[in-house]
Amino acid sequence: ELFETLFKFDEDFNFDDIITGRKGLTDKQVLALFEHDFVKKSDAVEAAIPKFHDYPGYVQIAIMDGFFRGDLPGSPQTLKHIKNNEWDKVGPEYINNKEYKDSKKLGKKHGVWQRMYRNYLAYVKYAESLKSSKTP
Repeated sequence: ELFETLFKFDEDFNFDDIITGRKGLTDKQVLALFEHDFVKKSDAVEAAIPKFHDYPGYVQIAIMDGFFRGDLPGSPQTLKHIKNNEWDKVGPEYINNKEYKDSKKLGKKHGVWQRMYRNYLAYVKYAESLKSSKTP
């Protein structure tokens, strides 16, 4: 299915040329791959988080980003907190992650921790908004 997506744009598509760098992907192929991945990840998100569409856009973006990168599905505790609507625990659990901690040690130029920290901030913001909406 994935290769069919690439082949439909170029009958002479040669996977080895792409892997070795002798040839690059066209813009249409890149977009087709993104759309393919987006549909697959969207399905995975909706299966793992049934209330996904109920969350604000900034939370949906953080969740989708975490699924694309793999760190959110790799954190069963974070997913559990999301499913249980324990948003005060989601952010801290999400960055309680070896990849986040290792990346942060590498400094400002390393992007993994920065991306994860943006997602963390989205989760914290949402948790705070839920608390303030419950306060009379």
